[in-house]
Amino acid sequence: MLVSNTTTPIIQHWGSSFITDGGFDSDRGFLFSYAGTGISFGTTPFTSFLIRLAPSVSNALTGDLGERELINRAQLLLEGLEITTEPNASGQTGNIVVSGVINPQNYPVNPDDIGWQGLSGVAQGGQPSFAQIAPGGSVNWNSGATTIQTPATTQAPITLNIDVWQKYNTNSTYWRSVSDRRRTLYIKNTDYVLNQDDINNSVGKPISGNNIAAGTTITRVNTGDFLYDHVANAYVDAVRLDISQNPSGTVGRNTTVSTTITDTFNDPPTSEMYFTKASWESSGATQGTPVASSETRFPANTSVSTVQLREWGGTEYYKVQFSQSTDGTAITKGTTTILFDFTAPPYAQPGETIFGFVARPGERSTLDLSFIKELTNTTLGGRGTFPNGPDVLAINVYKTSGTAVNGEIILRWSEAQA
Repeated sequence: MLVSNTTTPIIQHWGSSFITDGGFDSDRGFLFSYAGTGISFGTTPFTSFLIRLAPSVSNALTGDLGERELINRAQLLLEGLEITTEPNASGQTGNIVVSGVINPQNYPVNPDDIGWQGLSGVAQGGQPSFAQIAPGGSVNWNSGATTIQTPATTQAPITLNIDVWQKYNTNSTYWRSVSDRRRTLYIKNTDYVLNQDDINNSVGKPISGNNIAAGTTITRVNTGDFLYDHVANAYVDAVRLDISQNPSGTVGRNTTVSTTITDTFNDPPTSEMYFTKASWESSGATQGTPVASSETRFPANTSVSTVQLREWGGTEYYKVQFSQSTDGTAITKGTTTILFDFTAPPYAQPGETIFGFVARPGERSTLDLSFIKELTNTTLGGRGTFPNGPDVLAINVYKTSGTAVNGEIILRWSEAQA
C-alpha cells in the first residue's frame, strides 16, 4: 500500500540566545605554547605571529566557520611570553621592543590573505588546542606594504623689529644702582600693543641692537611698569624688558633705538622642532605620523606626539613635539627637511595594544600575562576578527637601533574547553 503526504505543516521561529559563565574556567588542564624561532630582530617593526581561537570546532577538529558546524566557545587565557636573543655585536646598541596588539585595524578583509593553522599536527607538537596560529609572513595586510614619504622643512629664525628706550644714561638719578639701569629696556605702551603677543612670549629669546652685547637674551617681561617721558614731562605706561647682559656705552634720556628680538628655536639634541606652515601642511603629517626610517637623526620608530600652530613676528609656523629626541646632528634651520611615512607599514596596527616590554639582546626576558582578560569568540561567530570573528592577538617586535640580532619568542596560554 502506498502512503504519502499531501500537506505539510510549517512552523517558523527565529531567535538567538547566548549564555556564558562570565569568566575563564580555571580547572586544571593543559598549558599550550607556540614558539617563533630563527627570527631576525631589526629596526623595522614586524609581526612575528598571530594567535586566535579557531572560529569553529567539531570533535576536536578546528577550522574556519562553514567548514565545521559548531562555533568555538572555548576561552583562551594568556600565561606568559618569553624572548631570547643573541647579544649585540661589539660596539652595537639597541634593545628589543615587544608588544601585543589585539584585533588589528588592518586585519585582512579576505580570509585567504592570512594563513591560519592548527596546533594538533605533529609539526606543532600534537597539542589538543582549539587555537590557531598564523606566522606574520603569511599575512597580506590590508594596509599594504608600500610606504609613501613626504618632507617638511624646518622654520628659519624669525625676527621682530621694535623701538625701545634704553634708559641707562649715567647722569640719571632715577635708578637705584648702575646694574639696574643698565640691564633694563622700555617699550612705550602704545608700541607694545602692536606686538603684544610676541613680546609677552619673548623671555629667553636673543635680543640685538645698538649698544646691546652679543649673546644677550630677554630674562623678564613686566607689563605693568612705567617710565618718565622727559619730552612730555609726565609718566607714561610702559613695558619693561630685563636683559641678561649690560649694554655698552650710554644713551641719553628719551633716546629711541631700533632693536631686534629673534626667535631662533631649539638646537639639537631636542624632541621639539619647528616647521614652516606651508611645508608642514603640504606634507600631511599629523599626530601619530611616523618619522621615516631613513631619518638617522631620530631613533627608530619615532613619531609625532603633538602639533601646534604658532605665530611670531607676523609669521605662522608649526611647533612639533616628537616621541623621541634627535641625536644631536646639526640642523640648518630653514633648509633641513624631515621625511614622514604615510602608508601604514605591513605589520599589525592597533586595534589596542594590551601589553609591551623591552628585552635586552643576549638575555632571556619574560613577561607575565596571566592578569590579562581571556580571549574569546563572538556571539554569532565569523571569519574575520572581532566583532566579526574571534579575538586576534598579534605579537609585534622591533629593535630600537643597531644591527639586527637573531632570537626566539615563545607564547604560553591555557584554554577552558567547556
